[in-house]
Amino acid sequence: MWLVVELPSSEEQVSRIVTVLSQLEIPAEVVEPGVPADDPGHIALRVPAEGVVAAVLALEQHGFTRVKAYGGEGR
Repeated sequence: MWLVVELPSSEEQVSRIVTVLSQLEIPAEVVEPGVPADDPGHIALRVPAEGVVAAVLALEQHGFTRVKAYGGEGR
C-alpha cells in the first residue's frame, strides 16, 4: 500500500513522519519523489496493508492532515 503525505514545510518533516511510524512499529519505505506522488511538496511511502489505518490516524494526529492511501502497485 502507498501513503502519499503532503509536507507542510521542509525535508525535516520526512524524518518526523518516519519517526511517528517507527514508534508504532509500522515499517515505512520512503520512495523517491515522483513515485507515485507526482506533486511537489508530497512524499510517497510504502507501508504494509495492515498498518495503513493506524499510520494515517497517527500522521493526522501529528499534524499531517493531508494523507491519502492507495492500494496495489500504483494509484
